[in-house]
Amino acid sequence: MDKLAPHSHRFGLSESILDSLCEVFSRYSTIDSVMVYGSRAAGTYRPQSDIDLAVFAPTMSERDFGNLWNALDDLPILFRLDVIHWDHVTNDKLKQHARQHGALLYPDHQGNGQQLQEYSPAPNLIPPTTPPANPPP
Repeated sequence: MDKLAPHSHRFGLSESILDSLCEVFSRYSTIDSVMVYGSRAAGTYRPQSDIDLAVFAPTMSERDFGNLWNALDDLPILFRLDVIHWDHVTNDKLKQHARQHGALLYPDHQGNGQQLQEYSPAPNLIPPTTPPANPPP
């Protein structure tokens, strides 16, 4: 396990952990994207903070999501993972918070961690929080 210097890596995680997570995600063609939300995305994490992940995979079956969860759980990392299947989340407050503060992890973990509102994993996957100014007739 890599030793971490405070704030030296994205989300407070080593490159090897990020690579391991992304390698698991890459095994599932139905995954459009994965974002980190919560304290790790906000930069308020502590060394032992869990990793909150939202998986955007509208066509992923419950069985495949279970397999994904098991594959992530098998990774040799010390952090607790909290993984949600975005399309099955009914908690609007959680979705609102994640939309505002989440950052893209996969497929772009080498990038700058775009804010989720700047990234749309698939058309209409994340509806806007307010209706358009001029709705169509």
